[in-house]
Amino acid sequence: MKARRSFTRPFLAVIAVALFLGFASNDRVLARARGTYSYVHLFTEVLDEVKRNYVDEKDAKDLVHAAIRGMLRELDPHSVFLDETAYGELKIDTKGSFGGLGIVISIRDQWLTVMSPIEGTPAWAVGLQAGDRIISIEGETTEGITTELAVEKLRGPRGTQVNIGVARQGFPDAIDYNITRDVISIKAIPYAGLVGEQREDASGGDVGYVRLVNFSESAGSELAGAISSVLEQGVDALILDLRNNTGGLLEQAVDVADLFVHRGERIVYTQGRHENDNREWYARREPLVQGIPLVVLVNDGTASASEIVSGAVQDYDLGIVVGTTTYGKGSVQTVRNLSSGTALKLTTALYYTPSGRSIHRWDRTSELSMSSSRDADSLDTEEGETFYTSGGREIRGGGGVTPDIEIENPEASRLLVDILRKDLFFKFAVSHTSDPALRPE
Repeated sequence: MKARRSFTRPFLAVIAVALFLGFASNDRVLARARGTYSYVHLFTEVLDEVKRNYVDEKDAKDLVHAAIRGMLRELDPHSVFLDETAYGELKIDTKGSFGGLGIVISIRDQWLTVMSPIEGTPAWAVGLQAGDRIISIEGETTEGITTELAVEKLRGPRGTQVNIGVARQGFPDAIDYNITRDVISIKAIPYAGLVGEQREDASGGDVGYVRLVNFSESAGSELAGAISSVLEQGVDALILDLRNNTGGLLEQAVDVADLFVHRGERIVYTQGRHENDNREWYARREPLVQGIPLVVLVNDGTASASEIVSGAVQDYDLGIVVGTTTYGKGSVQTVRNLSSGTALKLTTALYYTPSGRSIHRWDRTSELSMSSSRDADSLDTEEGETFYTSGGREIRGGGGVTPDIEIENPEASRLLVDILRKDLFFKFAVSHTSDPALRPE
């Protein structure tokens, strides 16, 4: 009996300590939860008060969505709430394909207008033209319609039909089209080819040019194919145009940079609040572009994934970056699925170029909460910090990628500004091509 008691008492003591620690730990968790959910209770109180007593009746869903958006605006410009429509559009943007007609549309003079049909699509096949006004969709007028609502009406599953009425300059009556929707692929490479011969006093011959407009799921493979095609033509220099490329998938930025960076070299790394946000990406193969001069064109519309690529090219002295300082969007957003088909795009990390540069441009009016402990002076210092390329050249960190050769945008004259504001170039082109003498038989 004594032996049994000597075994039981320490065992019970261990259980008691474990339970005490567990309860203490639970108490801390519960205390944190009580602190958080007391504010949630306050929110529900306000929501209920607005629902019951506001001068106009409001939908609870709209109020909650608006409250979520307001909360995220306090974080940074890139953390956003995606409702069902916005989340669907994000999936389309990253996937690079959707069911639709194949037209680029805009609102011109209050009317839905075709800016251009995409070659090889249903819209192209039936003969829609730039400048066509879509005046009705399924018999309903489009006067005053928004582009978002028009896109919602025009897109749909492959094989389904949509009826549109079109007013075309030079034609007295509206034209009816019944168009069968198809899968529309958004090309990451709108053009790749030669841009002419170099000057006589320069060595070599033709210059290859490739324009990359997004980083969708196929960007890396499309660019590899385009560059291979250009190189097969015997070019002695290559231009990669990333102007106004606002980015896309981080993985595709790595795939694109992998075409230029040597195997085993680090392309980009991220650092965040949690351990799983700290990651590194390395080149997996030998570069496709070697032994010829490379120029990367950038401007203030070059952002995110585009800055990863241009930053890696600059850090390793693989080419010359030309243009104006890039946008400076050096933060990583993680998309988390929520209920009812919605999602949260939340900033979870910052990315850094191989030399250690953070090219994020800090928005002082809406600074990232993860860096709220930084004061203004430290931010200024970081933006002016000096780094070095693999060849020893000085480069600056913070505030986007500063080009090796800066080219200032020419100041537009008042006449040009007025012409662009009134969209006269587009209207002239539409008017010229609608001339009866130029119409196909």
